Amino acid sequence: MKKFKTTDIAILLLGLGSGIILTASIFYYNPTIQYKEYTDEEIVAKYTEIKLRDERKNESLEDNNEDESKDKTEDMEEEAKEVKFIINKGETITEIIDRLYELNIIESKESFLDRLKVREATGKIQYGEFDIELPISYDELINKLISK
Repeated sequence: MKKFKTTDIAILLLGLGSGIILTASIFYYNPTIQYKEYTDEEIVAKYTEIKLRDERKNESLEDNNEDESKDKTEDMEEEAKEVKFIINKGETITEIIDRLYELNIIESKESFLDRLKVREATGKIQYGEFDIELPISYDELINKLISK
């Protein structure tokens, strides 16, 4: 097997570089871009075509959004359910929050406890039976639990 000398590699790279430079200079000074002059009528026709295409896209997107929003409202109506929640006398706040979490009434124990602390309602929760419609916000839930 023949070994390449450094001069052979240098000559190869020099030739490759020269070819790239020559090709770039040819395309730089002699571009193949073709320009077309449009008449006013052609410009107006092209504009109206593009405008109509955009309007059709927007209409189809609006129709899709309306269909999706109808589906979402139907899903929300199906998801809306009522849960009966009972708080026994003497039950601790952590026990109550654990049961709320297990019944999927709240999504996070920590954030609900934080919200209770912010509203200073940790000691105001009443015992009894509560009808809770899901989904419910933390503030609405707290209002139900502290007012009996």
